[in-house]
Amino acid sequence: MNSLHLAHPSGAVELREVEVRIVDSTFQLRGLVDAATWDRVQHHDIFGSASRMRSPGGLEPGHDVRITVATDQSLPVEVDNLPSDRFVIHDATQRVDPAELRDAGLEGEVWIGISFGQPTP
Repeated sequence: MNSLHLAHPSGAVELREVEVRIVDSTFQLRGLVDAATWDRVQHHDIFGSASRMRSPGGLEPGHDVRITVATDQSLPVEVDNLPSDRFVIHDATQRVDPAELRDAGLEGEVWIGISFGQPTP
């Protein structure tokens, strides 16, 4: 699956390079959003991104962000344009530049970022 749109009143959230999986009866979508979409996701609290507890850490502004969202609701066969309020965010990460890894004597693909938990009280 290349891309998927999740509907929100502020505009659709387009996930690119989408991965779909089922983990412990939870349907998870993981995909990339551009920097402007990530800003809108936070500003409008889409997926609970602003109202859920966050792990320490941050993301570099102006870069793509890979997010994982999940739902325990059953989904239709045609999943494009689902309402975003069916999903909660699990994590938001950015890829570490491979050149930085090589400079540190490492190799591979590394993503760093934020994990999200329960809604804040």
